[in-house]
Amino acid sequence: MSGPHEDVEKENIRLRKEVRLLREKRELLKNRPGP
Repeated sequence: MSGPHEDVEKENIRLRKEVRLLREKRELLKNRPGP
């Protein structure tokens, strides 16, 4: 039974990647010494 379910899987994977990138970016900003 392929179809919408596969799309959901792809979307989940894409979101997970985005979340990881955002987390890494936030960590970098947090670790950067402020003014």
